[in-house]
Amino acid sequence: MNEQHLTTHLEVLTYQMSKQGKDCCGDSYVIVTEQDYAVLAIADGLGSGAGAKDSSEVITKVIKQYHNEDIHSLIHRCNDSLRSKRGAAVTVVKIFFKLNEIVYAGIGNIKFILISPDGKTTYPLPKMGFLSGKPISFQIQRFSYEADSLFMMNSDGIKMLSSKELISFSYSLSDCIDYIDRKNDKTDDATLLVGKIT
Repeated sequence: MNEQHLTTHLEVLTYQMSKQGKDCCGDSYVIVTEQDYAVLAIADGLGSGAGAKDSSEVITKVIKQYHNEDIHSLIHRCNDSLRSKRGAAVTVVKIFFKLNEIVYAGIGNIKFILISPDGKTTYPLPKMGFLSGKPISFQIQRFSYEADSLFMMNSDGIKMLSSKELISFSYSLSDCIDYIDRKNDKTDDATLLVGKIT
């Protein structure tokens, strides 16, 4: 499943593929865009199949409903929503367009990388573990971005691109999606958000 999200400040292309032999993907993603900010998230439900999908979809519903809240509140709401579920790795990014600032929180193996036009790379490290309704501590990270910065957020079913590879696709994000699709070995659920902040 591929989609494109295009606004004044943001272009995002998505790619999602379920694990070979499974009828559904255990990953879910959400993109919410408002005039002053956007919220992007990927949730990777533990395991694969319907049980994993059930956990990850709960996360996207919470973020759609409460996207106006800060990242700290969003992560706690997501965690609370998983009390009777399998659990999920989750990364949430909130982009503030007027402030040129990104706020990040990640728990588990969802990766995020930001590359500025001059090639500077920002790669915040997620906290190990997953959300499951149990008490959790996590770190919120803030960093600035420049116009025309590229980013990539992906679940562990995607082999992460190097900075050079991602920069090479700066003029055509759809070529990046095609490249990822060719490299995908389908041994795990795979979700990718690749985009440019203008």
